[in-house]
Amino acid sequence: MKNSTLLKIVNPLLFIAVLSQFANVLMQKLITADWVIEMHEIIGYSIGALVVLHVMLNWTWVRNNLFKKKLANRIQ
Repeated sequence: MKNSTLLKIVNPLLFIAVLSQFANVLMQKLITADWVIEMHEIIGYSIGALVVLHVMLNWTWVRNNLFKKKLANRIQ
């Protein structure tokens, strides 16, 4: 599967996970149930995994845009 196809899946999932985490934090203020705290942890791990996958899929862009500038600054 191509990176662009995977990114079309990963990016919306990452967005939904971040929104879910925000909603979960608001829910923790209203409900003090154990399952809400467990969901917070599960969503947090999901966000971490999706961020790592997102960076891996965009690694070429990261390398070209971040490390190129560092190399250009060393030459000057």
